[in-house]
Amino acid sequence: MDPTDKELREQLADGPFPGGGFDERLRRRIEANLDRPGRRSRPRGFWAVGSAAAVLIVAMVLGIWQWSDSGAGKEQWLANRLNEPSSASQMSVSELAKKEEPLETAMLIGLRKDVDTPDGGTVSSYRTLLVAPEGEEKLEVAAEGEGIVMPYNQSFWLLDGTADDGSSSMQNITAYEAYSSKKLLAVPEQAPMREGLSSERLLYVGHEYVAVAQEASPEAVGSTSGAGGSEFRFVKSVKQLSESMGIPFDPATEPHTTLEQVLNQDSETEASPTGNEQWSIVRQAGAWIGTVYRGSSEFRALNTTTEEESSLELPESVARDNSLAIDWNDIRSLEPSARDAYTSSNRQVLAVVLDREVKVYPYGRENAAAGALDIELEPGESVVMVQWSVEQKYTEQWVTKVNEIFQAASSLK
Repeated sequence: MDPTDKELREQLADGPFPGGGFDERLRRRIEANLDRPGRRSRPRGFWAVGSAAAVLIVAMVLGIWQWSDSGAGKEQWLANRLNEPSSASQMSVSELAKKEEPLETAMLIGLRKDVDTPDGGTVSSYRTLLVAPEGEEKLEVAAEGEGIVMPYNQSFWLLDGTADDGSSSMQNITAYEAYSSKKLLAVPEQAPMREGLSSERLLYVGHEYVAVAQEASPEAVGSTSGAGGSEFRFVKSVKQLSESMGIPFDPATEPHTTLEQVLNQDSETEASPTGNEQWSIVRQAGAWIGTVYRGSSEFRALNTTTEEESSLELPESVARDNSLAIDWNDIRSLEPSARDAYTSSNRQVLAVVLDREVKVYPYGRENAAAGALDIELEPGESVVMVQWSVEQKYTEQWVTKVNEIFQAASSLK
């Protein structure tokens, strides 16, 4: 019976084989086996095979005998045996990704830019960039335009702030379905400014819900004034946002979705009442979080300095893929100055937020660092949306549809 690997290692660990290796007794046993007559049932060719095997055994024994005398040879042989890489382990991670996972991920990134106005307020502008594969290993900006292009089910919506001359903070949010599941839709006429509302701005855009900050006009605040001023914060579905356009602002009847309602959507058990009619969604490094405010159970203006993180995790219906697929330590080793990051669920794309730019990497690809795409952030600009397409067919559709949406919207300006 042949010795097992374990037995062989134990023998090697004990030093040279006993008996000096190739001795006279072993030589006689080999010669006896060579002279032994074969069975008749064996084919004649068997002798050739047997002889070759015997010669091989002799060579191996001689090799072991010489190696035993050398003393240090067995340690080197064991090291080579244990450390010999398989063909799979010899292939680098980037090579595996290149061979097994074609780069097919697209990223929609929505940005909001805030500018102070002479009347002491703030006016916001928005833009969206679509980052998509360029060939096998690189990423490019495949589409860019004004407003936030929001994928919702099989359609796309376009959200934007009303035009302004920069002299005041008077501004409303517009929202309309720009591309249905089948075709590009006509751009609707702009709704009138909402009475009782000085300004609106988007704090967060998901794949169904948005978080909106609304500043009530002084004459409309009245009895709804809170200790902090005249700001209200609601989370709405995109359809609720669209339905409220042009309607006079009344916080008690403003379309919105409570924190309790979204928590119940993805839960098998009904959530305990939270009493938060007003709440919001903000960004912390690596994740979107829900926030609540003192007095948020009432339809009064909030003191936003009382903002605190909700202890309840946002459900998938509100913030999809709301965790990093790549460890923070790995991200920091790539970009030590990283302030935030976003990752696709398939780990193909990593977007790192720095002080004045977003660097988008084809993560895991060959020369990923050299192939990073730099998106410059303007002063006062921040990320309010990141959405992903991780399948080739959808990525191709996104490139086509988003470009058509921007072309249709810009033709009316």
